[in-house]
Amino acid sequence: MLCLQSLYYTISSITIFIFFTIINFSRNLSYIFNTKSYFNGDHALFYIFFINILNSIIMSYPIKLIVKRAKKCLDYVLSYNIIHFILSVLVSGFPISWLWYISFFFNIILCVLISEYICYKEEMKEININNIKI
Repeated sequence: MLCLQSLYYTISSITIFIFFTIINFSRNLSYIFNTKSYFNGDHALFYIFFINILNSIIMSYPIKLIVKRAKKCLDYVLSYNIIHFILSVLVSGFPISWLWYISFFFNIILCVLISEYICYKEEMKEININNIKI
């Protein structure tokens, strides 16, 4: 679990750094723990919304590598997102915007669906038994 949490924050930090360097915005780690609405007129927060969607898509592959089972993807994604929610509340305060909650749950659902699909495709591969001697 600690591995997924570390990967989540590493991927978030890298994507924020790269994206905000390209568009010439100030880079700040507080964007990772943002609990403000993404749609209140601040362009940086609006970009963070799309960065979080990108992070959900990127996190699906490490989940496949670590979890390896489609049935367990939901548990792991919920676990690291609940920890992220708690840390965000401690750092930035309790979120009051319903749009923040919608985007938070959308990112969870997106990551769960993609990671379960990737794991399911891996589980459904044929097992090669040509090398077994009887």
